[in-house]
Amino acid sequence: MIIKYQLENRTIPAGTGLTAPECINDGGYFPDTDNTLIGYSDGTVPLCASCTELTPAELETRQLGIHAVTPMMKQGATLDDDDRIEMTATEVSTRVQAWVTSK
Repeated sequence: MIIKYQLENRTIPAGTGLTAPECINDGGYFPDTDNTLIGYSDGTVPLCASCTELTPAELETRQLGIHAVTPMMKQGATLDDDDRIEMTATEVSTRVQAWVTSK
């Protein structure tokens, strides 16, 4: 399942701090300014209050909306760290679709 979530302040073996909810198996993708992230859940742990399941289409719509305000960037032709260029909407959609397929 594709999950939109917020980090939680909880105690884990490594200590106390902000971590992904217990239901997230693979997270930290596609951050937004509202402090939400995207992750994957295999569904074995129930979703918590800060989690919302998204369809692939909803994720793509979310990312295109974010991109319209804060453009996603990609490496430019020179491969120099300072050579970053704005992705097109099609490239954003392709990246999101590839992420969904990988999960």
